Amino acid sequence: MINKFKAITDVDISPLFDSPDAQHSETDALIANTLETDGAFVATGFSASDQFERAMTDLMRFFDLPLKTKMGCA
Repeated sequence: MINKFKAITDVDISPLFDSPDAQHSETDALIANTLETDGAFVATGFSASDQFERAMTDLMRFFDLPLKTKMGCA
C-alpha cells in the first residue's frame, strides 16, 4: 500500500507584524483553518528570518563537535 501525503501548507504571517488589525483577523483565520484541516503549517514571512536562519546554523554546528566536547557542555 502506498501512502501519499500532501505538502504542508505555507502561511505568510507577515501581516501579523506590520498591518492593521483587519488583516490580522484574516491571517488568524487562515492559521486556524489550516490547523483544523492539516494539523500543521509552515510559517513564512518572519521579519527577521535571516537572523533566525543564522542562529539555527550556529546552533546546528554543536552536533558537529566531538562527543567529548558535547558531553562537557552537558
